[in-house]
Formats: sequence, C-alpha cells, structure tokens
Amino acid sequence: MENDLDEETAVNDQTLQETFATLWGTLDIGGEDATVEASATLVPDIGRSLGGPLVGTDSLPPLDQPGSHSLQADLVIGATIGQGGMGIVKLATQSALGREVAIKTLKQGTSPRAVTGLLREAWLMGALEHPNIVPVHQLGRQTDGSPLLVMKRISGVVWSKRLESFEPSRPKRSSEDFAKNLRIFLQVCNAVEFAHSRGIIHRDIKPENVMIGPFGEVYLLDWGVAVSTNESDRGRLPLASEISKPAGTPAYMAPEMVDPDTGDITSQTDVFLLGATLHELLTNAPPNHGNTIYEVMFEAFRCAPKVYAPELPQELVRIALRAMARNRADRYETVAALRQAVDNFLEHRSSADMVAEVHERLVELRVLVAAEEVARAPIQRISAECRFACQRALKSWPDNVAAQSALRELTLLMVDFELKLGDFHAASHLLEEVEDPPAALLKRVSTFLCSLELDAARFEKLEQMEHEADLDVSARARGFLFLGLTVFFTVIPLTVGVLSNLGVFQPGTSWGVLTSVFFAFSVCVGALVGRRYFKKNRANRRIIRALFVTAGGFLADRLASAQLNHDMQAVNVHSLILFALAGGLAAVLLDRRLVFAGFFYILGLPFMLMLPTQFYIVLGVTNFLALGSVTLTWMRPDLRHFMGLQEEDPN
Repeated sequence: MENDLDEETAVNDQTLQETFATLWGTLDIGGEDATVEASATLVPDIGRSLGGPLVGTDSLPPLDQPGSHSLQADLVIGATIGQGGMGIVKLATQSALGREVAIKTLKQGTSPRAVTGLLREAWLMGALEHPNIVPVHQLGRQTDGSPLLVMKRISGVVWSKRLESFEPSRPKRSSEDFAKNLRIFLQVCNAVEFAHSRGIIHRDIKPENVMIGPFGEVYLLDWGVAVSTNESDRGRLPLASEISKPAGTPAYMAPEMVDPDTGDITSQTDVFLLGATLHELLTNAPPNHGNTIYEVMFEAFRCAPKVYAPELPQELVRIALRAMARNRADRYETVAALRQAVDNFLEHRSSADMVAEVHERLVELRVLVAAEEVARAPIQRISAECRFACQRALKSWPDNVAAQSALRELTLLMVDFELKLGDFHAASHLLEEVEDPPAALLKRVSTFLCSLELDAARFEKLEQMEHEADLDVSARARGFLFLGLTVFFTVIPLTVGVLSNLGVFQPGTSWGVLTSVFFAFSVCVGALVGRRYFKKNRANRRIIRALFVTAGGFLADRLASAQLNHDMQAVNVHSLILFALAGGLAAVLLDRRLVFAGFFYILGLPFMLMLPTQFYIVLGVTNFLALGSVTLTWMRPDLRHFMGLQEEDPN
C-alpha cells in the first residue's frame, strides 16, 4: 500500500512538473536558471494590470496653491529614511500641526509606470482607514507634476528582523514567544480582514511587510501589488479578475498566484499568505524553497503539505496546514475564521503549557517506575501532580487531545506501577478509567485478579479457622458457668467439713457418688442454658466436651470407689488427681491459661495428705482456687496477657 502511494505521488509530481514547465514559458520571468531573490516582490506591468492606460497626476490637487498657505510650504523636509528602486521616503515636519510625517515621492526621471504605482498605493491606503494600516494624510501634485504622498510617520522594527531571534524549536521559550508573535499575527489578520471588507486583496503578506512600533503598534505595509474585487475600482486599481501575471513574493506564494490567468485570486489567496506567515513563525523560514526562481515558483505551484517538528504546538501546525491547503475549498473560508482559530489557540495556550510540563514529568515518572527499588512516595506525588495538571488542562480546554493522551499515558503507567507493587485492585480500578486499554495489560491485570480471588478464598478460610480457635468468643458465658461450679463446689465441701468436725455429719461413699452426679448434672444444665454461646466456634464446643468427659470420669471414679468401699479421704485424693490431670490436659490442648487450675489441684494434694481430718476443708479451698482461676480467666479476657501468656498469632 505504501509503495502504491509513493508511485501515485511520483506520477502526480511528474504531471505537475510538465504543467508548470509549459506555464513557465508564458510567465516572462526569466530562464530556469535565474536566481532572482525568492523573498523579493514580483511587480507586474502596471498598465496591463490596470486594464487601461497609465494614470497621470493631472487630476490631483496641487500642493502649492498660489495665494494660500500651501501644504508643500508647510512641510519642512528632513532626512531620507528609506528608498527603493523608484521611490524615496523622507522624514518631514508639518509645521501647522507640529507633527512628524513621512512623505513619499519618486526619484527624478522615473517612468509613468512608477507614477501610477505610487498613485495606486496611495488610493489603496487612503481607502483603508484602519489602526493596522498606515494612515494617509494627503495626496497631491508637486510643482514639477510628480505625486507626493503624505503619511503618518511610523517607526519601529520590521517583523522579519524580530523573528530572526525567534527559536520555535525551544518549547520553553517558544511558548512565550509564540504568544507575542501570534498577537502580532492577529493584528495583521485584522488589517487583511478589513481590506477584504472593502474588496481589496493584499497579495504580498509576509513578515517583511509588517512594522512593529515601539509601543506595540502593528502596521501591514506595501500594498503595491494589491488588487480589487470591486468593478467600481476599474481604471484606478487592478481588478483581481483581470490579473494575468504573477505578483507577490515567490517564497510565500499560493499556487493560484503562480498562474493567475485562471482567475482564482480571491480573499482565500490572502488566507494562504497568512498561513505561509504562520509557517514562518513555526519554522523560521518561508514555505517555498529553491536555488532558482524556477524551483521556488514550482514549489509554490506544487504546494505539497509541509512537515513540522513534533515538538511544535500541534494545534498551530494544523491551523497552518489548513490555511495553506492547495485546494481553496480546504482552506479557511475567510480570514476571520483563520483569526478565530489562532485566537482559540492562544486561549488554549495555558492548557497546552500544562500538558507540556506533564510530558516532562512523565519522563521522570517512567524512570522511577522502571527502577528496581520502587520509590513509592515520589511516584505517587508526581502522579498526583500530573493528574491534577491534566484535569485542569481539560477543564480549560475539553478538546485538548494532548491532555487526553497524557492522562491516558499517566494512568497506564500507574497501572504498571500498582501491578509491580502487587496492588491488583488499585490497578484494576485505574484500568477502568482507560478507554480501550491495551489487550496485553488487560490480560495481565485479569490474570492477577484471578490469582487474587484464590488468595482471598484462602484468606477467608484462614479467618474462619482463626474464629473457630478464638477463645475470646463466648468467654464470659463460660465464665458464668464456672462461676456457678466454683460457688457450689466451694460451699458444699466447706460446709461438710465444718459439720464433720462438729460430729454432726459424717459423709460416706454414697455422698461422694451424689456429689459427682450433681457435678455432671450442673455441667449438663449449664451447657443446655448456654448452648447458643457454646456453639459459636470449635473452641467452645471442645471445652464443653472436655467438661462432659471430666464429669463422666469423676462420676465413674466415685462409683468405683463406692463399689470398693474406699474411705472418703482416698476418694477425694483420687478426685484431686483427676481434676489436676483434667486441668493440665486442658491447658495443653485448649487454653494455656487453665494451667493454674491444674497447679492448684496439685498444690492441694500434700495438704490433704498432711491433714487427714480436714480434707473437706482442703477440698473446698482447692476448688475455690482452681475453679475460681478458670472463672476469672474467662470473665476477664484481658488476663490473656497475664504473666505473658497471650495466645500465639495463628498466622
């Protein structure tokens, strides 16, 4: 496809070259090797361009009327401030008004053609009263019959001189300089637009024909090749419809200016010339180049689209390309439309400047994201600054394509950063902001999210396991259960011990069986009452089961002792050993804090053996200490940290 386009372009160029070679022979400009300055203005034959005989000065008022204070006598002529091939511009003082003016006259011996040219320029400028066009004060005839044009004296610098120091390829500077030069450009547009409203086409717009005053005044000069579209100007001004020879500056010419015989000189020709001026602002050079006038004119005739450096403001590039379109239908229809486009660019400039800064920060951000050691804080700071700048740029100019592109690039870069950190949810949320994200990145995020869902399932399972093993769940309910057991199995043994010492009651093995039955009954009732608490997790269920096992073992021991007719001291010693073992196993398998229960039961054994007559008292105190420690532990979960016995982290 690309080769086909190249071949088609080559064929079109060949056709254009053949057409131009035929045209060149009719232009009467010179040979193909002629090296006329491409930036010089081509001036056609005045008489032929007027479509009639040369105009004389007979109809002009004399400037030295006899018997009156003449204008010529009022002028004090000063030094020459400029001259061309046929004309001279001198500084003068208008005594009556005390102001400086500029007077333009012709050199002695000049041809009638030069006289007509000066008159035409005076008539044009006199008809165009506009702040950006030099005012004409007077046009008259000197005593020798030559014309004299009195104009406002302007001073300053030619725009082309100022542009010599302009560097559009430097973004930092060009942003400021473009603004200044584009405001000058807009004033030139104002002058041309006004001229078009009067039916005048300039045909020679270029920076060299623009004067910048010391206070920012802008004047469009050199109306020498301008033409009119008004039939009423016939005989005084050349008509655009009757132009037959090229005129203007070859380096800036539109294609229709090379072959004006086609009758295509319109206001859109000036639109092209303004586009060529804009091209020079962007590139520091006019659009048409060549070593000879033939090559330059062919470039103008060919009018191939120009290529611009990527660092230049792309919106302004698009404006220039449209203004310089080869086909007039593709150009801006009016100068007003072109001016509005440039004015919009200036309004968008702050938005474009913000995007330019974002691009600089993105370079820094790419380096940080690509680094092996992730600097999270600076990356997030730069990302936030860039995102804020892009949002501000889009707020001031919603159609800023560069800002949209920069925001997309930033978002994709941060997606990559979040993936690098393993924050897949953040990466997924960022990717949702991107319209039509890259397929590879989308697949990468999707893959990570799938693995993350598996991890989430595992995490949920771990949380469930942690909950099942959490001893704080229903701890107070267990504490109330053991509070009841503590009260009962403290009060009953102490009461029996006192009554036994008083000789009132001497319990036997049947009493021992009864207490074990009551213990089992108490455990069953407590488990039934608190079942909704004790079912909440596996730890509670295991503790209740352990209580049932202990109660069953206690009952079996008492039944066996009754069958063997053991004395009650031996029976209670068995009970202490049983409960010590139960407390120890519970501490190892269920809750390390229960070690104190086993400890107190072991501690009670020697006292029971040393005090055989007081073993019920010893049993009551031992129950109080052992069962009370369990009650206090579960009623106060903060005792988890008592003596450093906190639960291990299940993870």
